Amino acid sequence: MKDKQIIVVSGLPRSGTSMMMNILHQSGVEILTDSIRVADENNPKGYYEYEPVKKMSSDVSWIHLAENKAVKIIAQLLKYLPSSHHYKIIFMQRDIAEVIASQQKMLGKNMDAKNTDILVITFLKQIENIKAWLSKQTNIEIIFLNHKDIIYNTKEALNKLSIFLDNQSILNTGIKAIETNLQRNKITDSQ
Repeated sequence: MKDKQIIVVSGLPRSGTSMMMNILHQSGVEILTDSIRVADENNPKGYYEYEPVKKMSSDVSWIHLAENKAVKIIAQLLKYLPSSHHYKIIFMQRDIAEVIASQQKMLGKNMDAKNTDILVITFLKQIENIKAWLSKQTNIEIIFLNHKDIIYNTKEALNKLSIFLDNQSILNTGIKAIETNLQRNKITDSQ
């Protein structure tokens, strides 16, 4: 791992970022987390969050604590990453309908079709803008991994990740972190 390199696990909320953090943790990658948000029925393995990340738009003074570790940062906050470091971003992608269904279940509410459609458009536009920004950054390497591939094509997906991070442990031990029974908000016709 390069000096001052930071592994960032990103994506929309409920896209599999906690699952990916668990995979890295199980593989021996050091994780930056404060464990303030504890495991619950929505994330039985934990959230792997670091509270200061939520205030990145105004304060990134903590970023040095993430050097040579992995930290979870939602996609919308990536543009606040300081250019002082090299980042390897694992960007989790998931069917937008599944993301919304998971968010609604977690929040305990259902949206009507009109509001769901607006949210889909908003998320797709955010992802488009984030990808455009990422493509212009010279201090960032990125791999896009699909949530469904991690679940159903685990060895192939983890092999790609192990090559990207140059960490064979991910392929050997990360597979233990995959629990298909935890995927409760899947859209079956997209399988």
